Amino acid sequence: MLAILLAVCIIAAAALPCAAAQRTIAAPEGEYIPPKGALRLVGQDTWAAIGTILSNTGSQFVTGNADTDEIDRLFASLPLLREEDLLLQVTGLSTPMDIADQLLRGMRGIRLVLLETPQPDIYRLGIEYTDLLGRPRQSFDLLGEIEYDRAAGVFQNLDGWGCFNIGFDYDAAQHTVFAAPNQWILHWLGYNPLYDALAPLLIIYLDTCRIPFSYGGEDWQVQLWKGRYFYAFHGAEIGLYKKPIGYSAPHYVGAKDTMLPMSMELYHDEELLFSFDEKIRWWLTGFQYGNLFRTIYSHDELRLVGTITFEDPAMLEAFWKAFQADTPKGVTGSVEGLTFRFEW
Repeated sequence: MLAILLAVCIIAAAALPCAAAQRTIAAPEGEYIPPKGALRLVGQDTWAAIGTILSNTGSQFVTGNADTDEIDRLFASLPLLREEDLLLQVTGLSTPMDIADQLLRGMRGIRLVLLETPQPDIYRLGIEYTDLLGRPRQSFDLLGEIEYDRAAGVFQNLDGWGCFNIGFDYDAAQHTVFAAPNQWILHWLGYNPLYDALAPLLIIYLDTCRIPFSYGGEDWQVQLWKGRYFYAFHGAEIGLYKKPIGYSAPHYVGAKDTMLPMSMELYHDEELLFSFDEKIRWWLTGFQYGNLFRTIYSHDELRLVGTITFEDPAMLEAFWKAFQADTPKGVTGSVEGLTFRFEW
């Protein structure tokens, strides 16, 4: 769960809420003029942008009502590149070692840019900078390729590993962090009841329910959560887990080889806090930050509505029988086709 807080801090530093962008045309090779502040590690305009984003994010945490127009205005001037603007010196920064190598080679004057893609309102997030000899360089592989969906306000890693490979993507329109398809942190750790018991030590106060079932000769479990995370987020989770063969203890790992379509909506009373249409996941999550003192809701104030679409009738039948035999307290469910729909 610590990764959730890390995700917001890192992604917010580069988050680009829905805003128009002005076009910048790169100078022809041999006529390059280093940008203002090229001797600095990060250009003055980019420092100002990062400072404004962090200030705005902090305001959202404290007041729950940040001025999103401030961010829109800021990124209205973000350089927008097209394919013909790409330089020959495109650099890969896909690992921390790549970044360290470029820093040692004199990376300076870093500034944020967007690159158009063939899809309308879909952009690639990147940087431009100069090396020690003043040569222009570009990179659109910032610990993984990050796609910006301007219409939805969503930032996600194209390879499914999460922005900057930290396992989480960011929905700027809903102020919500959500798990990437290839979420590796919690898959590697697995999950068992001990984690829930220890959660309060991390200021995580949740309500949870488990539906274990057997299918295909293996032990499975669907688990739901809702509540308060780190006293800074409210959110919810839907997880599909499978017990490793030979395990007798109640320890499960994420079913990455059997990801299913899932959706969720989280409400406070009748107010929709956030929602996600169907995503193919083994772990569908939403962690929304807001006013630390008034609008971070506890589990008994939240209502989770969601769906899970199973891969075949046999899997659905095995789950549905287990659900009906021991229905978790407060959860209602129904079946339509291969889809299990619940409200909690």
